[in-house]
Amino acid sequence: MKKIIAILLFIAVLSSIKAQNFIPIPEDTTSYWKISGDDVLDEGCYRTYVDWFYIMGKRTINNKTYYKLYSKGHWVDHPIMPNGSCSGEGNTLDVYEGALRTENNIIYYVESYSNYENILFDYNLKEGDTVPSTFYIIKDVYDVVTVSSIDSVLTGENNYRTRWNMKFSFWSDSTWFIEGIGTDYGIFQSLTVNGSEHNSSFNCYSENYQPVYPPGSNCDPTVNIVERAAKSINFNFYPNPSNGVINVEIDNPQSNHYKLEINDLTGKRLLSRDIDYHALVKINCENIQSGIYFLTITSSKGEIATKKLVINHLNRL
Repeated sequence: MKKIIAILLFIAVLSSIKAQNFIPIPEDTTSYWKISGDDVLDEGCYRTYVDWFYIMGKRTINNKTYYKLYSKGHWVDHPIMPNGSCSGEGNTLDVYEGALRTENNIIYYVESYSNYENILFDYNLKEGDTVPSTFYIIKDVYDVVTVSSIDSVLTGENNYRTRWNMKFSFWSDSTWFIEGIGTDYGIFQSLTVNGSEHNSSFNCYSENYQPVYPPGSNCDPTVNIVERAAKSINFNFYPNPSNGVINVEIDNPQSNHYKLEINDLTGKRLLSRDIDYHALVKINCENIQSGIYFLTITSSKGEIATKKLVINHLNRL
């Protein structure tokens, strides 16, 4: 009798695991994502932007129902060199970005210009699993990505969601995917970028006009987006040129959490680091080759600033 009970309990546990359902993307039509970043243009310019992504309606593709994803935002162009003539700014509104659906704990994404369905992420991945190279979020990754651990993060009002922590085999970098939200790069944006792709960063996610992640973040899409994009971060760093280590100082911080990134002139991300505000932050760039780069700092409120960084290892004593 005890054996029968044990077997029944074991079957019940397996059934509960198999039946586990995760929060889909999108959660509902009130889902909002705030994503910022920069992009190197062909005219010797780079563009900084702040975009809101949102759901507006549904569509049917190959007899399957999808939520339509749109974006609106504000962009500003900057010259790469101090004496460059590139300038300009503008707004975008109701730009169709593609379609999303979730089925059997798998998130699917269809690009805006295609009817082909891509797997965005699979909630069924376990610790130690290799993320298939066919997943859309790693389509530009020239490396093996594995799930290093699975934990949970606080979201909204004392709620928790599952987080898949992932690491690259070759690059000393890591990323995550949070159920119902996306990655630290955005929703469908690739984890790494080539020269033709945007260098994006996840800022925040909200539902029903309430911040979900990070908890307490300023993630209200009804606030004028141009005013937000116009805000910038005042920061300084030295030495520049640097022989491998730079010191970063943020003036009059309006946020306690920032993301620091270093990108080359093609837009490829070489270093990404989450930092809390301190009077002085030291960044080790010894593994980055000598050359000209962009140093970008993004706050948890979506404020962004980019400056030119020169690394010259010949100056090393």
